[in-house]
Amino acid sequence: MSFEISRRSMLFGGAAAVGLGAFGLTACGAGGSNIRFAWYGGSERQQAYMQLLQSFEEETGIAVDPEYADYEPYQDRMVTQFAAGDGPDLFFMAGFNVLEWHTNGQLHGVDEFVDSGVLDLSDLDPQLVDDWRIDGRLTAMPYAYWNAVIRSNRDFADEVGIEIPDDESWTWDDFAEICQEFSDATEDGRYGTNYGAYADLPFNAFLRQIGQELFTVDGEVGFDADGVGEWLDFWERLEASGASMSVQEQEGVNPGPDTVQPRALFFPGNANHLANDQPGVEWELDVHMVPTVDDPSPGHRYLHVVRFGVYEQSSDPEASAQLMNFLLNSEEVPPLVGQNQGIPTSQRLQDVARDTADETGQKVIEVIEREAAHEMRPRAEVPPGAGNWRGMMAQAIESVALDGASISQASQTFVDELTEAVERAS
Repeated sequence: MSFEISRRSMLFGGAAAVGLGAFGLTACGAGGSNIRFAWYGGSERQQAYMQLLQSFEEETGIAVDPEYADYEPYQDRMVTQFAAGDGPDLFFMAGFNVLEWHTNGQLHGVDEFVDSGVLDLSDLDPQLVDDWRIDGRLTAMPYAYWNAVIRSNRDFADEVGIEIPDDESWTWDDFAEICQEFSDATEDGRYGTNYGAYADLPFNAFLRQIGQELFTVDGEVGFDADGVGEWLDFWERLEASGASMSVQEQEGVNPGPDTVQPRALFFPGNANHLANDQPGVEWELDVHMVPTVDDPSPGHRYLHVVRFGVYEQSSDPEASAQLMNFLLNSEEVPPLVGQNQGIPTSQRLQDVARDTADETGQKVIEVIEREAAHEMRPRAEVPPGAGNWRGMMAQAIESVALDGASISQASQTFVDELTEAVERAS
């Protein structure tokens, strides 16, 4: 059975070293040279895509040069390559890039390849395909979904007798109480949670719960200083009470799992990260939908979509579309990639994922499916000029947590600087 995603959920639409290497040099694309495919992620994802590229070459005779890196180096490299007019032929993109790259003419439309049969979208909901269009064109093709979650350490919870509430109904107050209970019950430097203000998907979820948005459909900042201030105040109070790690203890606003998991019951983040972080650790980890405020705004639930596109200056757009088609439709993808990129957009591949996922993958699928079952109001694209919103947010958090700035001052500065950046780009 495939899960149904409300069409309203996707309405808009409308530090490892960088890895580079040649791969499969037995044939070329129609343009006379290998096509280049770029993605971000860790070693498991790298190994999966290398195997998939081997299968693609064997199936089509088209050779692919892979370009991969961890998330931050990848984003930096893409900016540099696009500025030089030398982007990869097919590439994954972060949500904050999509509209800016579309507006700047970096994305090649793929409608022609749908019309010619090169790109088969028959296993995707046709209404959703239309909703993913930007200015009437398909340029950023949705590949997979995941949602905002709270990860928990089941062994830690069992150790002190904590029962985590039903995540369909728990609140941020419930979350805070459990964090305090766990911190009070342990005396070995463990906490209820890390300082999670920088977790961007939970932050976005919180804004939607209080009736605000990250950005509006008109391309403006969709939250105010009171909204972000309420979020920062929540985490500051947790840290002050000893219920969370401090920014200093977790070595920055964006700590990794190796820092957090041995020391915290909870870890706010993304559902797909469980598939990366569970293997190799001694504890049993679980995932839960994020808590809500009391009486949350209707339609606040949402899914994050990862997308990929063809470069406008691609040396071989058709061969690139063939690779896009392979990754969207091949039944080899779910068992190799697993759930570290969430759930495929293809309804047929969703069934394959469900049939082939291991226990950890099943947890990821289950929490995404439950999120998807909720009604969701539209969520707008990140407008041009706002691509560094997370960096601005990090500065706001650091100014409060490390430099002693007031929450109101830091929140207003964040909103003002982001608004100015969007207005400059408009």
